[in-house]
Amino acid sequence: MPLVAGLPDLRTGGRFRAGLRIKCVRCASGVYELTWPGGGRATWSYGTERIRGAHIVWRRVGTHDIFTSP
Repeated sequence: MPLVAGLPDLRTGGRFRAGLRIKCVRCASGVYELTWPGGGRATWSYGTERIRGAHIVWRRVGTHDIFTSP
């Protein structure tokens, strides 16, 4: 799972490792895309912090099909 694999990267404040790729897909609205080997992808945004640390709002998780209409 991408989040578990990326936790050490988030905790150290460093960049995500090469297998996890992140890009802004709708920069004006703060939506990002996370992809990982095997064709997985997810879209997400930052939400209001609920506990100490970043709060992530997962929008869609799956394969490239997540970009089709719901």
